[in-house]
Amino acid sequence: LSRIVKETAIEAGENEVMHTDKAGRKRWLGTAHTLRHSFGSYCANKAEIPLHIIADRMGHKSLDTTRQYVSSDEATAKKIMMERGPR
Repeated sequence: LSRIVKETAIEAGENEVMHTDKAGRKRWLGTAHTLRHSFGSYCANKAEIPLHIIADRMGHKSLDTTRQYVSSDEATAKKIMMERGPR
């Protein structure tokens, strides 16, 4: 799957080498892991899906792992608290 994602992104002109590691392997910007991380970030920050549900769907054993996907944008946090927090 990773190879398919990488090659498809290259063909679309949307992928590039970020760097070459010490072993001489190219490290690409667009990978299957990048898509996975983007999905988790979208669910947490845009779709506002509860963390425990995201963690379950992504197979995380710890909410701390899933919490890494959450943006720490203070303005957004304040807005959500004002809209949904106790009055």
